[in-house]
Amino acid sequence: MLIPLRPAGPRPGKLYRSGSLHQLDDADRRDLAALRIGLIVDLRDPAERADSPSDLRGVEATVVHAPVLAQPPAVFLAADTSLDAFYDHIVEERGHALAAVLRLLAASGPTPVLVHCTSGKDRTGLVVALALALAGVDRAAVVADYAASEQHLPSAHVEAILARWPPGANIATLVRLSPPAALERILRRIDERHGSVAGYARAHGLTDEELLLLTQIL
Repeated sequence: MLIPLRPAGPRPGKLYRSGSLHQLDDADRRDLAALRIGLIVDLRDPAERADSPSDLRGVEATVVHAPVLAQPPAVFLAADTSLDAFYDHIVEERGHALAAVLRLLAASGPTPVLVHCTSGKDRTGLVVALALALAGVDRAAVVADYAASEQHLPSAHVEAILARWPPGANIATLVRLSPPAALERILRRIDERHGSVAGYARAHGLTDEELLLLTQIL
């Protein structure tokens, strides 16, 4: 089943996010076609893609693999990493990977884009939050979009992940939840260290021209 796609920007029909696309049925693929998705950005690492390959038969879209993490998410689950620590790692250690995805979005023109990882709330949630913030979307609206993630996670998907790991202090939150405070905190941290999300993006290689393009398309 396709995890419900959620329009993520102020320009309807441009930017969507979802979880993995390995269990699509014919109706799901028709939905993707109806949305005219022309670019799919897969943030999963090679191991995740091999374990759950996207089923995009009949979907006429360019697929770009742009892994955000240097190691599988299982590493963080096994260590019972907190959600805050996970986001700190992505923002502090994987800024160049986030910037690469933002650059893809900036270059996508009018083409509708779908960004996804496995659950669609952490890697994808951070990428979309940064893109919306760079486009000037109100911070409260950015946080609200991220916070809605947990409402769209199929319970079977969550339980399947939890079943693989022993109970821990942070496992359920890492897999199941998207608390507003988690995104608010990491955005404040970016502001404190870089002055703004735009400052963070520039620090990781985005040009002013690319930032302008990103604003225009969203």
